[in-house]
Amino acid sequence: MTGTEMETYISRILMDESKVFYTQSEIYKGINFALYVLATLFHAFFKSYSFSGTYPLDIPSDFLCPYSLYCDNTRLYPMSLSELRNLGLSTTGTPQYYAFTSSHILLWPKPTSSHDYILNYAYIPDEIADGSDPPLDDPWHYPMAHIAVGRCLMVDLKEHMLARSGYWLRRGVEEASYLALGIDRDSDFHYPRFSLSALGGGK
Repeated sequence: MTGTEMETYISRILMDESKVFYTQSEIYKGINFALYVLATLFHAFFKSYSFSGTYPLDIPSDFLCPYSLYCDNTRLYPMSLSELRNLGLSTTGTPQYYAFTSSHILLWPKPTSSHDYILNYAYIPDEIADGSDPPLDDPWHYPMAHIAVGRCLMVDLKEHMLARSGYWLRRGVEEASYLALGIDRDSDFHYPRFSLSALGGGK
């Protein structure tokens, strides 16, 4: 869906839910809320970051969690920070394993020179402006829209509206869960395999 199509789709649902008074800004606050939910719960946004550097390595400012890390085209293996520390942080050599702190990537063995790296990772997207097209592939647009509807209804403190808000939030999260179950966790990136027909919904 384009931004206009998603806005129209959400507007129709809000009208059906008897929420007559709403603005474009409210709808896009709902969409941006949905983006945050999909990013943090389902790691739906991902990118590649290629860089060269010396140790220790800084993580990107929008970093949420890693999918994979390569050093000079060789895939490294993840381990916990405590496991990596037990191996000895002073050991030097060609990196084989990695772990994360709040601001750095730690490698073991520790490299002593600059290398080329590729970090594939999930991130939290910036908020989109009113009228902008939503990110992500189309299968994610309906869960995104349904979570946005829940957010739009949430601001109305009437008891029946809060109940309907809960319904739409649950529906959107459940649909996103089905998409997440179709993720190929052996690939560098997670990607959805389910179509909207597999969810039993959508246009």
